[in-house]
Amino acid sequence: MKMIKKRFKQSKEFSLIALEAVKKRKTNLNYSNIDKFIRKIRDLATRQKYEECTMDTNSTTQATRVAEIVNKLSLEKHVEGGYFKKAFASSRLVKPEDGSPETSALTHMYYLLPKGEVSMWHKLKSAEIWHYYEGDAVELTIFDEISRKRQKIRLGALSDEAAPCFLVPEGWWQSARPLGEYTLIGCSVAPGFRWEDWSELPKGVKDPEHLVQ
Repeated sequence: MKMIKKRFKQSKEFSLIALEAVKKRKTNLNYSNIDKFIRKIRDLATRQKYEECTMDTNSTTQATRVAEIVNKLSLEKHVEGGYFKKAFASSRLVKPEDGSPETSALTHMYYLLPKGEVSMWHKLKSAEIWHYYEGDAVELTIFDEISRKRQKIRLGALSDEAAPCFLVPEGWWQSARPLGEYTLIGCSVAPGFRWEDWSELPKGVKDPEHLVQ
């Protein structure tokens, strides 16, 4: 044991990293050969440092990608959270059945949610389709005041747990949050989006379920 401590004193930083690596991995190091023991420790420490560097690199890369998306798509800050840009508005006009003024038959926007941002609770008079483009999955939560039905949907690359798109019926409350570093999605609204058709929760109300209790 004295020999191990002596060898470790050659590098205090290495010693701390190595011991932390052993602690995290809970590795059983019962070696009779001291050199083999220390080589094992060094290998664990090296892998530990590599994993930490990889995590830092991934975070930096993701942040760079978010900035790149904002720049390339000319996104602006959205009042409900995240970044957006109106990408399309149909020149064909339709008159909603509720008597609202004529509006585009269809509108579409890019929507970016970086880590730490959320799409706050809101609802539209029109149906809205969410489309997943890239990044991590996003959790979409919807609620209907009439049926009191609440549902959580995972949007992302097609898998057993996620779907690439989802339709939110008109008049349903909706909110979303990214499940990773960022999510780039698209939102199509028909009849087309108008700010007059957008509603948020009353001041002091944090969840739409509170409106029907």
